[in-house]
Amino acid sequence: YTSGTSGNPKGVPLTHRNVGANGADWLTCNAPLLGEGDRDLLWLPMSHIFGFGELCIGNTLGWETYLASPQDMLDLLPEVAPQVLFSVPAYWEKIARAIQAGPNTNEARAEALRRVTGGRLRFCLSGGAGLKVEIKELLHAAGVLIIEGYGLTETSPTLTLNRPGAFRFDTVGKPLPSVELELDTDGEILARGPNVFTGYFKDPVATAAAFTEEGWFRTGDVGRWTEDGFLQIIDRKKDILVTSGGKNIPPANIEARFVDDPVIERVVVYGDARPYLVAAVWIRPDAPEAERERIVAARVEDINRELPRHESIKRHFIAELPLTVEDGLLTSSLKLRRKVVYERLRDRFEALYT
Repeated sequence: YTSGTSGNPKGVPLTHRNVGANGADWLTCNAPLLGEGDRDLLWLPMSHIFGFGELCIGNTLGWETYLASPQDMLDLLPEVAPQVLFSVPAYWEKIARAIQAGPNTNEARAEALRRVTGGRLRFCLSGGAGLKVEIKELLHAAGVLIIEGYGLTETSPTLTLNRPGAFRFDTVGKPLPSVELELDTDGEILARGPNVFTGYFKDPVATAAAFTEEGWFRTGDVGRWTEDGFLQIIDRKKDILVTSGGKNIPPANIEARFVDDPVIERVVVYGDARPYLVAAVWIRPDAPEAERERIVAARVEDINRELPRHESIKRHFIAELPLTVEDGLLTSSLKLRRKVVYERLRDRFEALYT
């Protein structure tokens, strides 16, 4: 099933041919890093195709798989000392922070990486959300190449992949051998191939909306090609935030909880590819000046109690920038121009992560 971030979760029937074709492509592209009988530390949930795919490929290659939970994975790494590790960005970031704590030399960081991971990592895959270029560069300099790609549940899941001999850290790689990709007139990534599903379970309306008349699957992501054939993801057609932990969060659902608040006029949630959510808060003109900080903090805390932990607002600031049609921050129908707000206030938002 999809995560349901833009509506109710949708069933995605994947056939043996879908998954098998994607697995064959995947093995071909990653062959130089794969070995039979390797040791794998598997902690990703089986309810997600990322974790399920890791289990299947381990069985195919005869890996010795150790099962772990998200809570104890990092502690078990040096003990298990795997050659294989699949993870979402949040854990690669934790590993990077651990090796940055020591001396700032490649030799010292390589030694720290061996100490933290057991020293045998060869095949490392990051998925679920984009991993920062700086993290990939840091770990590569310390001796580990993080392979990153792009895909969706509906595509079994991989569409593009960086390879051991052909990678660019500012991209999600090149299409798999059996995958066709095109960019629509608005830049949306369209996909076709034996790994692409044929329709949602008992949902003909959603199925019709998901495909073009020519049979291309609409990914909902906007991309562009580099001059050397790598794909970059530059936008999402739908305003879904994907945290560095791989959580898909529709910010509008959180923001809607503040509608009709007597003090707060509007909230804009921020946090794509970041470890947690933060927000800009606009105050109603008649709010008492001396009390507004306390009132806003209390209101945010109240809303957070109603939300799952990964959807809670960890930090916020009170915005002074007027939200008006004239300034280009609202449409003529007073809808938020989210991307423009993010750009105008990016420094304020990013300061909340320091």
